[in-house]
Amino acid sequence: MPINYDLRAYYLADKLRQRGIKTVCGGAHVSALPDEAVQFFDAVVLGEAEPIWPQVIADFERGNLQQVYDGGLDRSVEDIRLPRRDLIHRNYHYPSLITSKGCPFRCDYCYLSLYEKKKYRVLPVDAIIEDMEVINRQNDSIVVFGDENVSGYSAKDHENRVELFERMIKKRFSFVWGAQTTIDIYQKPDLLKLMRAAGCRALFVGLETTDSDLGEQVNKSFADRIDYKEAIRVIHKHSIGVIGSYILGLDSHDESYVRRLPKVVKSLNIEYPRIFFLTAWPGTPLYKRLQKQGRIPKGYTQVRKDIPNILYSHFSEEEIREAHKYIKKNFFTKPYIAKIVLRWLFKDPPMVKFFLKVLSSNITPEARRLKKKQWEKEAFMRELIEEHFRGTQLDESETIHKQFSGTYV
Repeated sequence: MPINYDLRAYYLADKLRQRGIKTVCGGAHVSALPDEAVQFFDAVVLGEAEPIWPQVIADFERGNLQQVYDGGLDRSVEDIRLPRRDLIHRNYHYPSLITSKGCPFRCDYCYLSLYEKKKYRVLPVDAIIEDMEVINRQNDSIVVFGDENVSGYSAKDHENRVELFERMIKKRFSFVWGAQTTIDIYQKPDLLKLMRAAGCRALFVGLETTDSDLGEQVNKSFADRIDYKEAIRVIHKHSIGVIGSYILGLDSHDESYVRRLPKVVKSLNIEYPRIFFLTAWPGTPLYKRLQKQGRIPKGYTQVRKDIPNILYSHFSEEEIREAHKYIKKNFFTKPYIAKIVLRWLFKDPPMVKFFLKVLSSNITPEARRLKKKQWEKEAFMRELIEEHFRGTQLDESETIHKQFSGTYV
């Protein structure tokens, strides 16, 4: 079974501190649970690291490292510095960059909902272009934009995005790219046209469910008003593919939903569905709500979106795993794969190569073998971690599987 990477970080931090090495950690988990994290690290950084990192380094050099630093999610990004790409390990499948930070929404399952003060901010266009020039010189063919929403929200955001994409077009970068956005981007056809010309070939969109009550279920009401089929048709019209992200395990999901989902997704004509188990990240409204209902196993050693990690309304752990397999098997049929290949064969042949590459890395026997090998390595690390934390408040080795043994009622 895959382990929780925050516990692995605690384990490694303990080992390093035993050697007299100072440790600092940041990210979503420690931002949600700083009181826990400071037990294992010399310092924790909450929120975004860029605004506060110079102070962390200065305090370390003076021998005055504080326990907690808070970078927030609303600080200015006007003076943001470029990443040292020469230090990034080349094992990553694709290089990534960001052109904006933040999100104004408060979806119940999202770690960004932890912060009351947060806002969407676009990075300076000059800085983004300079970073892209570095990537372009590395001869990478595909780049991933890590923005929460690459298209922005306000009229001012829109102007910035237009400037960015027009600059990219003039630069004639050799790479193509994909990004995350909200489904309402179909209402911005001028932006879609520029994005395509600037190299965009795929958009990752959180469709979440085929139900029409996302507002009630996970506080994502703006998506309830969207005609998904029309939205995806418009995106396709601009020769951009769609990767649709779906949540499996909402309270409205039962066996009939599982049987229905592959057909509905196919009818939308998306290129690739990503199916994630409903995940309750510590500190989020979803986590707090399910915890009150007794649906969170003690602690969170299994909190990862690619494995079941809560007690579901209509599924046991084994049942929801089988549901996940069923959905993928019934979506990725030979006729549908052929349909997607033919869609792009004459319109954009490189898209076919990219699609087949992504497909082979996820559903082929070789991909499953590599995944199994990865899990075996993690199982070994899990044993070390369980031994390390046995007898502490984070010891869950005896309770975690018992919590998943039946269906929640």
